[in-house]
Amino acid sequence: MIPKQYHSTPRVFHYHFASLGFYPLKTAKGRKILVIGCALLVLTTLPLMAGINKGTVAGYIEAASITVQDGTEEDIQSKVMGLMVKGSSYTNPASPFGFGYDIRVGNTTEYSVNEVKKDVSESPLNWDIGIYATFQEDVSYSTFIEAGAGFQFGSQTETWVISGSTFTYEFFSAYVAGYLELNYALTATTFLSAGAKALVPLGGTKTYTLDSSSWEYDIEMSGFALAPYVGISLAY
Repeated sequence: MIPKQYHSTPRVFHYHFASLGFYPLKTAKGRKILVIGCALLVLTTLPLMAGINKGTVAGYIEAASITVQDGTEEDIQSKVMGLMVKGSSYTNPASPFGFGYDIRVGNTTEYSVNEVKKDVSESPLNWDIGIYATFQEDVSYSTFIEAGAGFQFGSQTETWVISGSTFTYEFFSAYVAGYLELNYALTATTFLSAGAKALVPLGGTKTYTLDSSSWEYDIEMSGFALAPYVGISLAY
């Protein structure tokens, strides 16, 4: 067991979610490598296989209400602001079905556990990766909608020194994710894009490392997160 004094250390962790809901490898580090490898494979091959692609750069705000259970129960409320790079690929311009991805980097602006607010001034940047099956449909001559459903992947790590010992906390988990987006044509290839992503947690793993010893726990999660975004898209 982790010593009790480390359980109560007042650190801030934002729960972004990072696996497919099943675990083909034995460790959180191995699963993270698998997730990143699969995501990079998809991101590099989809545009090459597609007849038309759309890339988006957007700002987002995410509000989350998550309950985490690992022997005890924690109700976590958080807000994150950040930048998202997003893309979708289709076999031809007339095809309504395709594949998409997004990569987000954000900073926690508010965080509370069981209604107790935490200091987020030292909270590091969070990252996550999403992969989706997508659908697009014209609304008018200058406007179309795009929707996607899939999984979001991410990881959070904190390291600090307590009484001369190095203590590391890593959180590795998963969301089912979906989004709905409205695109308005500014030019033939440039669009104003506005949408929202909804996220529901699947589960995850917490890993504690104290010097050369480590402990890993599977955790249960429930709750919901919503992340509206606005940005500019380019078709190519």
